Amino acid sequence: MASSTYYKDVEIGNLYYGPVRTNKDTGSKNVYVSTKQGSSDRNDNLCFQLSKMQDPLPRAVFGVETPMAGGDEFKRGLCLSLETQELESFFKALDERNLDEVSRRSEEFFGKQLSRETIEEKYSGIYRPSPKPGELAPLVKVKIIVEDPARRTMTPTCIYEVKEVIDPCPEYPNGYIDYEPCDYASIQKGNRILAIVTTSGLWKSAAGFGMSLIATQILVWKNAAKRGMDAFDLGGYSVGTFRGQPRQKVSGGDFMKEDDFMDDDDCV
Repeated sequence: MASSTYYKDVEIGNLYYGPVRTNKDTGSKNVYVSTKQGSSDRNDNLCFQLSKMQDPLPRAVFGVETPMAGGDEFKRGLCLSLETQELESFFKALDERNLDEVSRRSEEFFGKQLSRETIEEKYSGIYRPSPKPGELAPLVKVKIIVEDPARRTMTPTCIYEVKEVIDPCPEYPNGYIDYEPCDYASIQKGNRILAIVTTSGLWKSAAGFGMSLIATQILVWKNAAKRGMDAFDLGGYSVGTFRGQPRQKVSGGDFMKEDDFMDDDDCV
């Protein structure tokens, strides 16, 4: 498998697009995309990490998708938010590079010369504008590969949940991350995601063409579950304290007095 690099270090302009290959059984086509000129070695696949620990991490926008009826149940979509302008620009540039290559080789790809406008209409972009501008960030979809004992052609996505993070300190000069393996079903809406993705290149079907990103590794930061009084919607009221603790002001009112708290005998 190809080794990953930080997305900012990917030289999009130097990507190599191989010859168009046609599947004799389905008629679908694909173009291998490599980071090394002239290479068709899988070790040279385009493979990159979407962000670093220091970056604003993408979030799972909708959780893991359920395949549509008749779809591949061993591939699950995951939409990730693009939290920085740099990451948005990267995927826009990758889309443009794909469109430029297919436009230049239209006859090879489609069997006839098509206009750039027509080709853009057929293209399923990697970058996806925000479905709710001002509320949600733009998106990118990656695919999670689920283990299928009967089909071992694709390696399942490795997913890990972060349990603890310790910043660099005297005991851990380089910092420390504690984690454990988890299942794709544990990824929930809003979780922060650090992902490594790869692609073998462009695909073409009767419906159109595009480039799929496969998640090879995912690190998940779960949302902190609300517990105790924080779990309630109290309509703006401040939370009191246990009897004997300092008094606390109620929103729009006076300080609670100690007598305002229930005695143990008041509880039923």
